[in-house]
Order: sequence, then C-alpha cells, then structure tokens
Amino acid sequence: ASYGPNWHIPAGNYEIGISGESMPEELEVSVYSGEGAVFYEHSTIQRDSENIRISVSFTKEITDLGIALNNHSDRDVLIKSIELRYTGDPAQQTDG
Repeated sequence: ASYGPNWHIPAGNYEIGISGESMPEELEVSVYSGEGAVFYEHSTIQRDSENIRISVSFTKEITDLGIALNNHSDRDVLIKSIELRYTGDPAQQTDG
C-alpha cells in the first residue's frame, strides 16, 4: 500500500487526481482521516490506466486528510502525482 500526503483542508467539495502508469482496475483508492479511523465515500469521475479522478465532499474541516492506494493486482504500478483541488462549498447546491 502507498499512503499519500496528509492535508489540512476546510469543508467543501474536492476532486482528487492521481496520475501514474499501469494503474489496474484492482488499484483501490481510499480517502481517510484520523490515521484510518474515518473513511470517506467518494465517486469516480474518470478512471483509466494513467489517470484516476474522484470527487469527495466534507461537511467539516479535516486536519489530516490522507489518500491510500492499495494494489490488489500482481502488476507493478508507478504513481506520478496525487493532487487535491477544491471545487466548491458543499452548502451550495446546483441543479445542473
């Protein structure tokens, strides 16, 4: 397993982008805080062998947000970057 950086973030909606090489479907992405005490539900926006983008919302400030990648395949995976981008306030709902 690989564990990403820990971020201190305000409440809000976020997109997490992971780029790499040879990322299989068996690569599990977990979003957590409290050293794994709390896990957050997320939605997949895009996924292929070089990019994974997920969206996640937090209703309160998170002081130690982490990303874990667990490779359940027998292939080696190269992770190039993990990025976190704020996409809006969770209190602002859009009808799209």
